[in-house]
Amino acid sequence: MTAARYWPLGAGRIVTSSFGNRAGEFHYGLDFGRPGGSAGMAVNAVQGGWIDRVGPATGFGRWVCIDHSEADGSGYSVYGHIVPEVDLHQRVEAGQRIGHIDPDPWTNGNVAPHLHLEIHRALWAPADSGDRLDPLPWLAGAREPDQEGGAPMGWTGDPIWLADVLRDEGLNVIEHDGWKDRGHGDFRDIRGVLCHHTAGGGSNDWRIVQNGRPGLEGPLAQLVLERDGTFRVIAVGVCWHAGRGSWPGWPTDNANYHVIGIEAVSRGDGSDWTPVQLDAYKRGAAAIMRKLGRRAA
Repeated sequence: MTAARYWPLGAGRIVTSSFGNRAGEFHYGLDFGRPGGSAGMAVNAVQGGWIDRVGPATGFGRWVCIDHSEADGSGYSVYGHIVPEVDLHQRVEAGQRIGHIDPDPWTNGNVAPHLHLEIHRALWAPADSGDRLDPLPWLAGAREPDQEGGAPMGWTGDPIWLADVLRDEGLNVIEHDGWKDRGHGDFRDIRGVLCHHTAGGGSNDWRIVQNGRPGLEGPLAQLVLERDGTFRVIAVGVCWHAGRGSWPGWPTDNANYHVIGIEAVSRGDGSDWTPVQLDAYKRGAAAIMRKLGRRAA
């Protein structure tokens, strides 16, 4: 059975530079963009695999490299000129979001933002080795990354990246002492975000979330969102926030091991939300969903 392959960009993509000779040099990859500009466009894994390189890279600004096992279809893929949203040695699935196109043109010689994709035959291959393949025929028959059948799992284990992801979104963050050691055990696969309000609205609501209340031991959520838009990072382990209920793909009455909880400081009657709090709620939840490799809409 052939392993699934996905286009690295979604609908609207175009090839802006082909594999082969270009301006007297050989271009060992394929560049993608879209009409009107591609800055910030989501970048997706073309096959499943393990993150082998991530971060700053000469000539690329930043990149992500994925090593694909034989079960995933084999080979090695390189994604240049992007802002990574994954971590070194993380497992990703075919079609999963791994970053977005860097909006800063100076990261690639002041060329308009775009994705540079390389496909290497097996492992990482030098430019003149003959083992870098033309990605376009390699992608023949690839699926769209935003259609059903993409990766159902974006992260397994505790979300140690919570504070960094929120800060990278431009949000204010307070890290509570001991948050990296606080929780009721370890996460399994994380499937989403569950949004709550504290039903209080006071300046000390976070204390209840962190320490618990009679009959329910804290922590009660990983994050508290204050009325001024500041996120408090309370815990990284499992929290008792997802009580009774069900949702497709989540365990009935026990989603605590699969969702990150946000408790927003509010009475919950719709009268005391602030514009900055609502904006931070949407942006923070979307940033976490992107980190999980899921759609943030």
